[in-house]
Amino acid sequence: MVKLKSRLSLTIAALSLSLFSLQPEAKAEIASSTSGTAVDVQNFHVAGDMYGFMSVDSGDINPHLKVNASLNFNYAWAPLAVVYKNTKPKVSAGELVAHRLDANIVAAIGFWNYVELAIDIPVILFQSGLSTPQVQIGVQSDSLQAVNFGDIRLTPKVRVVNLEDGRFSLAIAMNTILPTGNEKAFAGEAGVVLAPYLALSSTFDMVRFAVDLGYRWRAKSAKVLSLELDDEIFYKVGVGSNFGAEKA
Repeated sequence: MVKLKSRLSLTIAALSLSLFSLQPEAKAEIASSTSGTAVDVQNFHVAGDMYGFMSVDSGDINPHLKVNASLNFNYAWAPLAVVYKNTKPKVSAGELVAHRLDANIVAAIGFWNYVELAIDIPVILFQSGLSTPQVQIGVQSDSLQAVNFGDIRLTPKVRVVNLEDGRFSLAIAMNTILPTGNEKAFAGEAGVVLAPYLALSSTFDMVRFAVDLGYRWRAKSAKVLSLELDDEIFYKVGVGSNFGAEKA
């Protein structure tokens, strides 16, 4: 007798929704007349492995030579806004980036049941913004609205612990961000970014969860008006519920 198991998985990841993402807008205060643009305002990035929780990596890895690939679309509303400094409440001066639509080609392959390599190739399909004539940042509206490539992300991951076939899994990963994006369109970092992190996950009968904790190191810091981006500690949490029934 062969048992077939069908499973429907519903995952809720922190600050993200399937297909579309909701992310907190970055707010830069008007403090000077000039500024840079070498920053990627997109905070939502799909997990590469097949066991991931949307933007949260699991502690599991793909089986040997198992490949998974996906095409994901992501919309962000007002990811980079400008407010006047020293005003209470904060007074908006407009949005440098008001709307953004991304497509991400994501793929991963496993090796020897212990190692996995994932790649994320982002493409910015549409952007609009720059509704702030008071701010001079050296960006033209045509460069912002054109189709642009984002920063390519390579993520090798090594399994450290795997108990009871995924009941508890722990992996070490290194997210490497290559500055291939268009800096003038808020689509890329100023330099290489390295983000080592731990990925922990656990699976029970109806519930599964994952936690990522890491440190992001930037070779070059970035600044947009008063908003500064440098090294940072980050974490992500994903929770899911499995609905399935075994069939004889």
